[in-house]
Amino acid sequence: MIALVAMIPAVPFRSLILLQFAEIGFGFAAFLSFMEEYILQKWCIYCLWSQGIITAIMVVSIAMVVMDWRRRRSVVVAETVVVVEG
Repeated sequence: MIALVAMIPAVPFRSLILLQFAEIGFGFAAFLSFMEEYILQKWCIYCLWSQGIITAIMVVSIAMVVMDWRRRRSVVVAETVVVVEG
């Protein structure tokens, strides 16, 4: 699901949608890691890799949201400067 949203450029607020999916995936992976540690008391190397990958996806999506926010803010500031000067 994350890959589909990431590949379609015409989705409005794509970075926020990606962040929401990444947060859901991170929460589920954290829950599974909790289950491994305290209930199963065994660690699965594939689960740890999955946790690392979803964490990386979440960090990148947070960076995308921040970059989009800064870009939108700079456009608004630039339009405000043009309106004030013009």
